[in-house]
Amino acid sequence: MVKNKRWNLSFLFFSTWIVGISHAESFDIDFSARARWESIDIDGESADASTIKSRAGVNYNLSENLKAFLQVDSVVSLNQGRHSDGVDQSSDPTIADPAGTELNQANLMFRWQGGEAILGRQRMVLGDHRFIGDVGFRQNDQTYDALLLKYSMLSASQLSVAYIRNVHRIFGDRAGQRLSKDDRRFSELDGVRPSALLGNHRVDGVLIDARIREWDHIELSSYGYDIYNYDHAAFSNTTVGAEGQYRKKIAEIKLSAAVELAVQNQPDQKTTGIPYHKVSTSLQYKKVQMGLRHEQLSQKNGVAFITPLATVHKFQGWADQFLLTPFVGLIDNSISVKWRSRPWTVDARYHWFKSQRSSFAIAEEADVDFIFSPNRKHEFKIRIADFKPSKGQSIKTDSVKKLFVMYAYNM
Repeated sequence: MVKNKRWNLSFLFFSTWIVGISHAESFDIDFSARARWESIDIDGESADASTIKSRAGVNYNLSENLKAFLQVDSVVSLNQGRHSDGVDQSSDPTIADPAGTELNQANLMFRWQGGEAILGRQRMVLGDHRFIGDVGFRQNDQTYDALLLKYSMLSASQLSVAYIRNVHRIFGDRAGQRLSKDDRRFSELDGVRPSALLGNHRVDGVLIDARIREWDHIELSSYGYDIYNYDHAAFSNTTVGAEGQYRKKIAEIKLSAAVELAVQNQPDQKTTGIPYHKVSTSLQYKKVQMGLRHEQLSQKNGVAFITPLATVHKFQGWADQFLLTPFVGLIDNSISVKWRSRPWTVDARYHWFKSQRSSFAIAEEADVDFIFSPNRKHEFKIRIADFKPSKGQSIKTDSVKKLFVMYAYNM
C-alpha cells in the first residue's frame, strides 16, 4: 500500500449531502436510548459507571435509489469521578464508556438491482463480528470512514468489498494525541497518549468478504483483510480465511456446526503464517440450546494472532480480559446453555482459557445474562462476568468481577 495516500471521504460525502438535501422526497427519524450501570472489581479495587446513551438518526430519501443517513450519539456520565473512562486515567479501574457527543454515522447509500454502495462514516459488520465489528456493546460504537460495496451473486449469495480510511474507536474524539494534565499517566508518558488508546486510527484497509448460500443446509464463506494502521503499526495485518457452516432441523431439534481456518501476516512484527482456527457446534430442542466452542488464536515466535477491529466482547468472555491476544497465544474452550421463553432469555457460558504455546491454564470465566424483552421497544438486561486466573502463571493474575444492569429503548 502507498502510505501517504489520502482520500477525503468526508468532503465528498458532505458536498453531495448539501446538494441533495434540497431535493429530498421524504425523511424518517428514529430515536433510541440505553441506560447502563456497570460495576467492576479487580482484586478488591472497585469502580462503577452510570451512563445514558441517546441516539438520534435521520434517513433522507433523495430518490428511489439514493438515501442519505445521519446519526448522532450522546453519552452522559452520571458519576464520572468513580471510574476511569478510557480517555482520562485516574486511580480507579477503567470502564471504557467516555462521555461526549459525536457524529456516529454520516453516509450516502446508493442501491441498484443486485447491489448497493455506502460512502461515508458507517457501521460495518462482516460475518459474526470476529474480525470486523462495531463493538456495539460499549456505549460509543466503533464506526468506519469507508466505501462499502455489496453485490448479490447467484441466487442467495453476497460479495462485500470495502476500502476503509479511518476507524472511529470506542474512546471517542476526546482521546487525541495529548493527555490531560489531570491524567495520572501525564508525567510518565510526557503527556502523549499511547497510540493503542487513540480515539481514531488512520488506516489503509481493503476488505473482501464472500458469503455463498446456495444450499439448504450449508453456507460457505471466505475473506481477505489487508489493513495498514498508520497510528499504531502493531495493529497492521493481512488475514485470509474461510469458514463452513452447517444447519439442519430434524423434527423439533435444530443442529448447527461450523469450522473456520485463517492465517495472518503482521508486517510490523515481520512475522508471517500465524494460524487461527475455530470449531463449534450447537443443539437446540424447543426452548433450550446447548453449544460447544473451541477457538485457537495461535502465536509464532512470540507474535500472536490479533483481531484489532473485532467485537471481542462477544467472544472471549464478558470480563474483557483478552481484548488483546497474549504473546503465548490463546485457546478458548467454552460451553453455553441458552433458554428462551418469551419475553425471557437466560444465556449462561463457561470458558476455559489456555495458552497455545506450552498449553498451560490461564484462567476460567463464568458469564450469565438475564434478559426481559416484553416487546421490540423495551429490553432489560442483567449481565454477570466472573474471571478467575489460574495459579502458577503470569499472563493474567487478577480476578475480575463485572456486573451490568441495562435498559434499552427503541422508538
